[in-house]
Amino acid sequence: MYKEVFNEDHPRYVNIMSRMGQVYYLMGKLDKSLEVCELTTEKNLNYVKKFFPSMSDREKTKSWAMIRPDFEFFYTLALKYKDKKPSVLGKMFDIVLNTKAILLNASIKVRERILNSGDQNLKNKFRDWTRKKEEITAAIELGPEERKLAGIDIRKLEVEAEELEVELSKNSEEFKLANEEKKISWKSIRDMLEEGEYATEMVRFRYFDKAFTDSVIYAALIVNHKTKSHPALQLLVHGNSMEKKYINYYRNSVKFMLEDSLSYKVFWQPLKPHFPPRSKIYFAPDGVYNELNLESLKGPNNKYVIEEEDLALISNCKDIYSAKNLVAKSSELRNTAYLLGDPRLYNQPPRDESESIANLPGTLQEVLEINKILKSSRWEAQSFTGADAREEIIKNIKNPRILHVATHGFFLEDLIEEEESTGFSLLNQNKAVENPLLRSGLYFNNAGDI
Repeated sequence: MYKEVFNEDHPRYVNIMSRMGQVYYLMGKLDKSLEVCELTTEKNLNYVKKFFPSMSDREKTKSWAMIRPDFEFFYTLALKYKDKKPSVLGKMFDIVLNTKAILLNASIKVRERILNSGDQNLKNKFRDWTRKKEEITAAIELGPEERKLAGIDIRKLEVEAEELEVELSKNSEEFKLANEEKKISWKSIRDMLEEGEYATEMVRFRYFDKAFTDSVIYAALIVNHKTKSHPALQLLVHGNSMEKKYINYYRNSVKFMLEDSLSYKVFWQPLKPHFPPRSKIYFAPDGVYNELNLESLKGPNNKYVIEEEDLALISNCKDIYSAKNLVAKSSELRNTAYLLGDPRLYNQPPRDESESIANLPGTLQEVLEINKILKSSRWEAQSFTGADAREEIIKNIKNPRILHVATHGFFLEDLIEEEESTGFSLLNQNKAVENPLLRSGLYFNNAGDI
Protein backbone atom coordinates (compact mmCIF):
# COMPACT_ATOMS: atom_id res chain seq x y z
CA MET A 1 0.00 0.00 0.00
CA TYR A 2 2.82 2.43 0.90
CA LYS A 3 4.59 1.55 -2.34
CA GLU A 4 1.45 2.39 -4.32
CA VAL A 5 0.67 5.62 -2.46
CA PHE A 6 4.25 6.89 -2.31
CA ASN A 7 7.27 5.22 -3.95
CA GLU A 8 10.14 2.87 -3.11
CA ASP A 9 12.44 5.71 -2.03
CA HIS A 10 9.94 7.36 0.28
CA PRO A 11 11.09 7.34 3.96
CA ARG A 12 7.75 5.96 5.14
CA TYR A 13 7.92 3.07 2.67
CA VAL A 14 11.51 2.30 3.75
CA ASN A 15 10.47 2.45 7.40
CA ILE A 16 7.59 0.02 6.83
CA MET A 17 9.91 -2.35 4.93
CA SER A 18 12.34 -2.26 7.88
CA ARG A 19 9.48 -3.33 10.17
CA MET A 20 8.73 -6.15 7.71
CA GLY A 21 12.37 -7.25 8.00
CA GLN A 22 11.92 -7.48 11.76
CA VAL A 23 8.76 -9.57 11.30
CA TYR A 24 10.65 -12.02 9.06
CA TYR A 25 13.33 -12.19 11.76
CA LEU A 26 10.74 -13.04 14.43
CA MET A 27 9.30 -15.73 12.11
CA GLY A 28 12.75 -17.31 11.82
CA LYS A 29 13.08 -16.37 8.14
CA LEU A 30 16.54 -14.85 8.56
CA ASP A 31 17.51 -15.00 4.86
CA LYS A 32 14.40 -13.05 3.91
CA SER A 33 14.98 -10.62 6.76
CA LEU A 34 18.56 -9.99 5.60
CA GLU A 35 17.43 -9.52 2.00
CA VAL A 36 14.91 -6.86 3.02
CA CYS A 37 17.27 -5.12 5.43
CA GLU A 38 20.13 -4.92 2.94
CA LEU A 39 17.72 -3.11 0.61
CA THR A 40 16.40 -0.68 3.26
CA THR A 41 19.91 -0.04 4.58
CA GLU A 42 21.05 1.05 1.12
CA LYS A 43 18.02 3.32 0.73
CA ASN A 44 18.58 4.87 4.16
CA LEU A 45 22.25 5.53 3.34
CA ASN A 46 21.27 7.16 0.04
CA TYR A 47 18.75 9.34 1.87
CA VAL A 48 21.39 10.42 4.39
CA LYS A 49 23.90 11.25 1.67
CA LYS A 50 21.41 13.05 -0.54
CA PHE A 51 19.51 15.20 1.97
CA PHE A 52 21.47 15.55 5.23
CA PRO A 53 23.97 18.15 3.87
CA SER A 54 21.19 20.70 3.34
CA MET A 55 19.27 19.97 6.56
CA SER A 56 19.35 22.06 9.72
CA ASP A 57 20.76 20.51 12.91
CA ARG A 58 17.22 19.94 14.22
CA GLU A 59 16.00 18.30 11.00
CA LYS A 60 19.04 16.01 10.89
CA THR A 61 18.59 14.94 14.49
CA LYS A 62 14.91 14.11 14.03
CA SER A 63 15.59 12.16 10.83
CA TRP A 64 18.47 10.29 12.45
CA ALA A 65 16.30 9.29 15.41
CA MET A 66 13.91 7.60 12.94
CA ILE A 67 16.61 5.88 10.85
CA ARG A 68 19.02 4.74 13.58
CA PRO A 69 16.94 1.75 14.85
CA ASP A 70 16.97 0.28 11.32
CA PHE A 71 20.76 0.27 11.33
CA GLU A 72 20.86 -1.19 14.86
CA PHE A 73 18.61 -4.03 13.72
CA PHE A 74 20.95 -4.70 10.78
CA TYR A 75 23.86 -4.99 13.24
CA THR A 76 22.00 -7.74 15.12
CA LEU A 77 21.44 -9.55 11.79
CA ALA A 78 25.13 -9.10 10.95
CA LEU A 79 26.06 -10.99 14.12
CA LYS A 80 23.81 -13.87 13.05
CA TYR A 81 25.49 -14.02 9.62
CA LYS A 82 29.12 -13.19 10.54
CA ASP A 83 30.22 -16.80 9.89
CA LYS A 84 27.74 -17.86 7.20
CA LYS A 85 28.00 -14.62 5.17
CA PRO A 86 30.91 -12.53 6.54
CA SER A 87 30.47 -9.89 3.82
CA VAL A 88 27.75 -8.41 6.10
CA LEU A 89 30.61 -7.15 8.29
CA GLY A 90 31.75 -5.01 5.37
CA LYS A 91 28.25 -3.58 5.04
CA MET A 92 28.22 -2.93 8.79
CA PHE A 93 31.54 -1.04 8.49
CA ASP A 94 30.12 0.99 5.57
CA ILE A 95 27.07 1.99 7.60
CA VAL A 96 29.26 3.21 10.45
CA LEU A 97 31.57 5.07 8.05
CA ASN A 98 28.67 6.99 6.55
CA THR A 99 26.66 7.62 9.71
CA LYS A 100 28.94 7.86 12.77
CA ALA A 101 29.28 11.48 13.90
CA ILE A 102 26.75 12.39 11.22
CA LEU A 103 25.31 15.10 13.48
CA LEU A 104 28.78 16.60 13.86
CA ASN A 105 29.84 16.80 10.23
CA ALA A 106 31.14 19.91 8.54
CA SER A 107 28.02 20.86 6.54
CA ILE A 108 26.92 23.52 9.05
CA LYS A 109 30.43 25.00 9.13
CA VAL A 110 30.49 25.06 5.31
CA ARG A 111 27.15 26.90 5.33
CA GLU A 112 28.42 29.48 7.83
CA ARG A 113 31.62 30.13 5.89
CA ILE A 114 29.83 30.56 2.57
CA LEU A 115 27.17 32.86 4.04
CA ASN A 116 29.85 34.89 5.87
CA SER A 117 32.01 35.24 2.76
CA GLY A 118 32.15 38.39 0.69
CA ASP A 119 31.06 36.59 -2.48
CA GLN A 120 27.42 37.61 -2.97
CA ASN A 121 27.01 35.42 -6.06
CA LEU A 122 28.24 32.38 -4.13
CA LYS A 123 25.88 33.15 -1.25
CA ASN A 124 22.90 33.51 -3.59
CA LYS A 125 23.66 30.18 -5.29
CA PHE A 126 24.02 28.46 -1.91
CA ARG A 127 20.64 29.81 -0.73
CA ASP A 128 19.05 28.67 -4.00
CA TRP A 129 20.58 25.20 -3.61
CA THR A 130 19.37 24.91 -0.01
CA ARG A 131 15.87 25.96 -1.07
CA LYS A 132 15.81 23.38 -3.89
CA LYS A 133 16.88 20.60 -1.53
CA GLU A 134 14.17 21.59 0.95
CA GLU A 135 11.58 21.54 -1.85
CA ILE A 136 12.75 18.06 -2.92
CA THR A 137 12.58 16.77 0.66
CA ALA A 138 9.05 18.16 1.07
CA ALA A 139 8.00 16.74 -2.32
CA ILE A 140 9.14 13.24 -1.38
CA GLU A 141 6.70 13.35 1.53
CA LEU A 142 3.84 13.71 -0.95
CA GLY A 143 2.26 10.95 -2.99
CA PRO A 144 2.33 11.01 -6.82
CA GLU A 145 -1.24 12.33 -7.05
CA GLU A 146 -0.54 15.13 -4.57
CA ARG A 147 2.60 16.12 -6.48
CA LYS A 148 0.66 16.10 -9.74
CA LEU A 149 -2.07 18.31 -8.32
CA ALA A 150 0.54 20.72 -6.92
CA GLY A 151 2.41 20.80 -10.24
CA ILE A 152 5.63 19.49 -8.67
CA ASP A 153 8.20 17.77 -10.89
CA ILE A 154 10.78 16.11 -8.62
CA ARG A 155 13.14 15.23 -11.47
CA LYS A 156 13.19 18.85 -12.62
CA LEU A 157 13.97 20.01 -9.07
CA GLU A 158 16.79 17.45 -8.81
CA VAL A 159 18.36 18.58 -12.10
CA GLU A 160 18.21 22.22 -10.97
CA ALA A 161 19.82 21.30 -7.61
CA GLU A 162 22.56 19.31 -9.38
CA GLU A 163 23.34 22.27 -11.67
CA LEU A 164 23.69 24.54 -8.62
CA GLU A 165 25.96 21.95 -6.95
CA VAL A 166 28.28 22.04 -9.96
CA GLU A 167 28.48 25.84 -9.75
CA LEU A 168 29.04 25.80 -5.98
CA SER A 169 31.75 23.14 -6.26
CA LYS A 170 33.62 25.27 -8.80
CA ASN A 171 33.69 28.25 -6.44
CA SER A 172 34.00 26.58 -3.02
CA GLU A 173 36.47 23.78 -2.32
CA GLU A 174 34.86 23.25 1.10
CA PHE A 175 31.44 22.73 -0.48
CA LYS A 176 32.97 20.33 -3.00
CA LEU A 177 34.61 18.22 -0.28
CA ALA A 178 31.45 18.20 1.88
CA ASN A 179 29.21 17.12 -1.01
CA GLU A 180 31.46 15.04 -3.24
CA GLU A 181 29.68 12.12 -4.83
CA LYS A 182 32.28 9.43 -4.09
CA LYS A 183 30.81 6.96 -1.63
CA ILE A 184 33.25 5.91 1.07
CA SER A 185 33.44 2.19 1.84
CA TRP A 186 35.63 0.07 4.07
CA LYS A 187 37.64 -0.82 0.96
CA SER A 188 38.32 2.89 0.40
CA ILE A 189 39.81 3.02 3.90
CA ARG A 190 41.79 -0.19 3.37
CA ASP A 191 43.36 1.21 0.21
CA MET A 192 44.50 4.29 2.14
CA LEU A 193 46.30 2.30 4.83
CA GLU A 194 50.02 1.61 4.69
CA GLU A 195 51.83 -1.43 6.04
CA GLY A 196 51.50 -1.65 9.81
CA GLU A 197 48.43 0.64 9.93
CA TYR A 198 45.04 -0.47 11.27
CA ALA A 199 41.64 1.24 11.14
CA THR A 200 39.24 0.36 13.97
CA GLU A 201 35.58 1.35 14.24
CA MET A 202 33.90 0.75 17.59
CA VAL A 203 30.14 0.27 17.19
CA ARG A 204 27.65 0.43 20.07
CA PHE A 205 24.15 -0.94 19.50
CA ARG A 206 21.15 -2.44 21.25
CA TYR A 207 20.53 -6.12 20.63
CA PHE A 208 17.26 -7.05 18.91
CA ASP A 209 15.45 -10.14 20.18
CA LYS A 210 11.65 -9.94 19.98
CA ALA A 211 12.14 -6.18 20.13
CA PHE A 212 15.07 -3.95 21.03
CA THR A 213 16.32 -5.15 24.40
CA ASP A 214 18.26 -3.45 27.20
CA SER A 215 21.29 -5.52 26.21
CA VAL A 216 24.10 -3.37 24.80
CA ILE A 217 26.80 -4.85 22.57
CA TYR A 218 30.07 -3.34 21.37
CA ALA A 219 31.67 -4.52 18.15
CA ALA A 220 35.15 -3.58 16.95
CA LEU A 221 35.52 -3.71 13.15
CA ILE A 222 39.18 -3.79 12.14
CA VAL A 223 40.83 -3.31 8.73
CA ASN A 224 44.45 -3.20 7.55
CA HIS A 225 46.05 -2.90 4.11
CA LYS A 226 45.99 -6.69 3.67
CA THR A 227 42.28 -7.18 4.52
CA LYS A 228 40.66 -9.13 1.69
CA SER A 229 36.97 -10.03 1.83
CA HIS A 230 35.68 -8.42 5.04
CA PRO A 231 36.79 -6.57 8.20
CA ALA A 232 37.85 -8.52 11.27
CA LEU A 233 35.35 -8.54 14.15
CA GLN A 234 35.84 -8.45 17.91
CA LEU A 235 32.71 -8.59 20.05
CA LEU A 236 32.38 -7.22 23.57
CA VAL A 237 28.99 -8.49 24.69
CA HIS A 238 28.96 -7.12 28.25
CA GLY A 239 28.13 -3.59 27.18
CA ASN A 240 25.80 -2.91 30.09
CA SER A 241 28.51 -3.73 32.62
CA MET A 242 31.03 -1.66 30.67
CA GLU A 243 28.69 1.36 30.76
CA LYS A 244 27.88 1.08 34.45
CA LYS A 245 30.09 -0.96 36.75
CA TYR A 246 33.37 -0.79 34.86
CA ILE A 247 33.32 2.84 33.76
CA ASN A 248 32.44 3.86 37.34
CA TYR A 249 35.40 1.81 38.58
CA TYR A 250 37.64 3.60 36.06
CA ARG A 251 36.37 7.04 37.14
CA ASN A 252 36.83 6.31 40.83
CA SER A 253 40.35 5.03 40.20
CA VAL A 254 41.21 8.28 38.45
CA LYS A 255 39.45 10.46 41.02
CA PHE A 256 41.02 8.81 44.07
CA MET A 257 44.33 7.96 42.32
CA LEU A 258 43.95 4.21 42.87
CA GLU A 259 45.86 1.46 41.10
CA ASP A 260 43.70 0.21 38.20
CA SER A 261 44.55 -2.95 36.29
CA LEU A 262 40.93 -3.97 35.69
CA SER A 263 40.08 -1.31 33.06
CA TYR A 264 42.83 -2.57 30.74
CA LYS A 265 41.37 -6.09 30.85
CA VAL A 266 37.83 -4.86 30.16
CA PHE A 267 38.34 -2.15 27.54
CA TRP A 268 41.61 -2.91 25.72
CA GLN A 269 42.80 -6.50 26.25
CA PRO A 270 40.09 -8.07 24.00
CA LEU A 271 41.27 -5.87 21.10
CA LYS A 272 45.03 -6.15 21.58
CA PRO A 273 45.52 -9.53 19.77
CA HIS A 274 44.38 -7.90 16.51
CA PHE A 275 47.36 -5.52 16.48
CA PRO A 276 50.96 -6.71 16.04
CA PRO A 277 53.67 -4.82 17.98
CA ARG A 278 54.53 -1.32 16.68
CA SER A 279 51.26 -0.97 14.75
CA LYS A 280 49.73 2.40 14.00
CA ILE A 281 46.11 2.15 15.20
CA TYR A 282 43.48 4.63 14.01
CA PHE A 283 40.74 4.23 16.60
CA ALA A 284 37.20 5.66 16.25
CA PRO A 285 35.46 5.29 19.64
CA ASP A 286 31.77 4.92 20.34
CA GLY A 287 29.64 4.90 23.48
CA VAL A 288 31.60 4.32 26.68
CA TYR A 289 34.91 4.48 24.79
CA ASN A 290 34.32 8.24 24.54
CA GLU A 291 34.39 8.42 28.35
CA LEU A 292 37.86 7.06 29.03
CA ASN A 293 41.45 7.60 27.99
CA LEU A 294 42.63 4.32 26.46
CA GLU A 295 46.27 5.41 26.47
CA SER A 296 46.18 5.80 30.27
CA LEU A 297 45.18 2.17 30.95
CA LYS A 298 47.86 0.06 32.63
CA GLY A 299 48.41 -3.53 31.47
CA PRO A 300 49.52 -6.59 33.45
CA ASN A 301 53.19 -5.84 32.63
CA ASN A 302 52.87 -2.46 34.41
CA LYS A 303 53.10 -0.60 31.10
CA TYR A 304 50.52 1.89 29.92
CA VAL A 305 48.83 1.54 26.53
CA ILE A 306 50.59 4.72 25.38
CA GLU A 307 53.96 3.02 25.97
CA GLU A 308 53.11 0.03 23.78
CA GLU A 309 50.67 1.30 21.13
CA ASP A 310 50.75 4.09 18.57
CA LEU A 311 47.12 5.08 19.01
CA ALA A 312 45.50 7.87 16.96
CA LEU A 313 41.98 8.81 18.09
CA ILE A 314 39.61 9.88 15.31
CA SER A 315 35.87 10.57 15.22
CA ASN A 316 35.27 8.27 12.24
CA CYS A 317 37.51 6.18 9.98
CA LYS A 318 36.33 8.42 7.14
CA ASP A 319 38.77 10.94 8.66
CA ILE A 320 41.64 8.73 7.43
CA TYR A 321 40.37 8.94 3.88
CA SER A 322 39.74 12.69 4.06
CA ALA A 323 43.07 13.53 5.70
CA LYS A 324 45.21 11.41 3.37
CA ASN A 325 43.35 12.74 0.34
CA LEU A 326 43.88 16.30 1.54
CA VAL A 327 47.61 15.76 2.02
CA ALA A 328 47.85 14.13 -1.41
CA LYS A 329 46.04 17.02 -3.10
CA SER A 330 47.87 19.89 -1.43
CA SER A 331 51.59 20.50 -1.02
CA GLU A 332 50.97 23.96 0.44
CA LEU A 333 49.42 23.04 3.78
CA ARG A 334 50.87 25.32 6.44
CA ASN A 335 52.16 23.71 9.62
CA THR A 336 50.24 25.94 12.04
CA ALA A 337 49.57 25.07 15.67
CA TYR A 338 47.66 26.74 18.50
CA LEU A 339 48.26 25.62 22.07
CA LEU A 340 46.08 26.67 25.03
CA GLY A 341 46.53 25.52 28.60
CA ASP A 342 46.79 26.31 32.31
CA PRO A 343 44.17 29.11 32.24
CA ARG A 344 43.90 31.48 35.20
CA LEU A 345 40.58 30.19 36.46
CA TYR A 346 40.01 32.93 39.06
CA ASN A 347 40.66 36.67 38.90
CA GLN A 348 40.32 36.83 42.67
CA PRO A 349 40.95 34.00 45.19
CA PRO A 350 37.80 31.83 45.47
CA ARG A 351 35.66 32.31 48.57
CA ASP A 352 35.21 28.60 49.22
CA GLU A 353 38.30 26.51 48.46
CA SER A 354 36.35 23.27 48.85
CA GLU A 355 33.99 24.25 46.02
CA SER A 356 36.62 25.82 43.77
CA ILE A 357 38.00 24.44 40.50
CA ALA A 358 41.53 23.12 41.05
CA ASN A 359 44.30 23.94 38.61
CA LEU A 360 45.16 21.06 36.30
CA PRO A 361 48.72 20.02 37.22
CA GLY A 362 51.37 19.94 34.51
CA THR A 363 49.41 21.80 31.84
CA LEU A 364 51.72 24.85 31.75
CA GLN A 365 54.79 22.66 31.25
CA GLU A 366 52.84 20.58 28.72
CA VAL A 367 52.10 23.60 26.53
CA LEU A 368 55.63 25.00 26.81
CA GLU A 369 57.29 21.69 25.90
CA ILE A 370 55.02 21.05 22.91
CA ASN A 371 55.59 24.62 21.72
CA LYS A 372 59.36 24.09 21.94
CA ILE A 373 59.19 20.81 19.98
CA LEU A 374 57.04 22.32 17.23
CA LYS A 375 59.18 25.43 16.81
CA SER A 376 62.34 23.32 16.60
CA SER A 377 60.64 21.57 13.66
CA ARG A 378 59.85 24.95 12.04
CA TRP A 379 56.14 24.96 12.79
CA GLU A 380 54.23 28.23 13.15
CA ALA A 381 53.24 27.64 16.78
CA GLN A 382 51.44 30.02 19.13
CA SER A 383 50.83 29.25 22.79
CA PHE A 384 48.33 30.88 25.18
CA THR A 385 48.55 30.26 28.93
CA GLY A 386 47.36 31.92 32.14
CA ALA A 387 45.24 35.02 31.49
CA ASP A 388 45.86 34.63 27.74
CA ALA A 389 44.07 31.26 27.58
CA ARG A 390 40.76 32.89 26.67
CA GLU A 391 37.57 31.66 25.04
CA GLU A 392 37.94 34.29 22.29
CA ILE A 393 41.21 32.72 21.14
CA ILE A 394 39.48 29.39 20.41
CA LYS A 395 36.60 31.09 18.59
CA ASN A 396 38.91 33.07 16.31
CA ILE A 397 41.24 30.25 15.27
CA LYS A 398 41.03 29.37 11.54
CA ASN A 399 41.98 25.90 10.25
CA PRO A 400 45.07 24.99 12.30
CA ARG A 401 46.89 21.74 11.59
CA ILE A 402 47.08 21.24 15.36
CA LEU A 403 44.82 22.58 18.11
CA HIS A 404 45.98 21.47 21.55
CA VAL A 405 43.87 22.32 24.59
CA ALA A 406 45.00 21.48 28.14
CA THR A 407 42.31 22.43 30.64
CA HIS A 408 39.31 21.09 32.54
CA GLY A 409 36.06 20.18 30.81
CA PHE A 410 32.57 19.87 32.25
CA PHE A 411 29.30 18.17 31.39
CA LEU A 412 25.87 19.00 32.78
CA GLU A 413 23.60 16.08 33.62
CA ASP A 414 20.51 15.35 31.51
CA LEU A 415 17.52 17.44 32.50
CA ILE A 416 15.16 14.55 31.76
CA GLU A 417 15.89 10.87 32.26
CA GLU A 418 16.32 9.42 28.78
CA GLU A 419 14.59 6.18 27.85
CA GLU A 420 15.52 4.26 24.75
CA SER A 421 12.43 3.44 22.70
CA THR A 422 11.75 0.73 20.19
CA GLY A 423 9.51 3.00 18.17
CA PHE A 424 9.53 6.54 16.87
CA SER A 425 7.06 9.07 18.23
CA LEU A 426 6.71 12.83 18.43
CA LEU A 427 8.01 12.65 22.00
CA ASN A 428 11.12 10.79 20.85
CA GLN A 429 11.64 13.35 18.07
CA ASN A 430 11.54 16.19 20.58
CA LYS A 431 13.93 14.40 22.93
CA ALA A 432 16.26 13.62 20.05
CA VAL A 433 16.91 17.28 19.30
CA GLU A 434 18.09 18.01 22.87
CA ASN A 435 21.72 18.02 21.76
CA PRO A 436 23.94 16.91 24.68
CA LEU A 437 26.84 18.91 23.21
CA LEU A 438 24.99 22.05 24.30
CA ARG A 439 25.44 20.91 27.91
CA SER A 440 29.21 20.47 27.77
CA GLY A 441 32.11 22.89 27.73
CA LEU A 442 35.70 23.79 28.57
CA TYR A 443 37.13 26.02 31.30
CA PHE A 444 39.21 29.00 30.17
CA ASN A 445 40.39 32.26 31.74
CA ASN A 446 38.23 33.46 34.68
CA ALA A 447 35.88 30.46 34.31
CA GLY A 448 35.71 30.07 38.10
CA ASP A 449 34.39 33.60 38.55
CA ILE A 450 31.33 32.96 36.37
